[in-house]
Amino acid sequence: MFTSQFELTDGKFYLGFTLFETVISIALLLLVIVSFGGFVVSLINTRAKLQSAQEVQGNARMTLDLIGQYIRAADGVNDASSVWDTDPGTLSLAFTDPAKNPTIIRLSGDDGTLLIQEGPSPAVLLTSSLVKIATLRFTRYTHTGGTGTIGVLLALSTVAQSDAYTATADSFRTAVSVRK
Repeated sequence: MFTSQFELTDGKFYLGFTLFETVISIALLLLVIVSFGGFVVSLINTRAKLQSAQEVQGNARMTLDLIGQYIRAADGVNDASSVWDTDPGTLSLAFTDPAKNPTIIRLSGDDGTLLIQEGPSPAVLLTSSLVKIATLRFTRYTHTGGTGTIGVLLALSTVAQSDAYTATADSFRTAVSVRK
């Protein structure tokens, strides 16, 4: 910026900024600060949205992998104990090992947490407290009794986000065959 030269009544010249130049400089500085602030807020919101999406996808991947491992390792499916094509579904898997028979995969009431119970052992949570399962549906694609292919539909969402921007929901499908 340029400085202005002023002559006052005493006949001396003084260098400095006029009030107009000062106001314009402050306005430009505030414009840059506000623009940068908006950029920072946008970065923080995007980071929160990505973390939310990663949490949902990570939980879905881990949950579907574990369900798939249990289905592939099972000796059969207990059709009478399983709940097919409804939400929330329940899957009861038969194992020859008494410690694992039956293995039951289900939701815990209305709180949206997924549980797995191996035989007489207590149920174990499969999902984190940051996500909620909105839909759990098991579909029988092949013959009943024993082996076959089972479809799994899993819809997850984040739990109680403070704003709608960071809330994330997604659904995932897979089909797994009993191998034994």
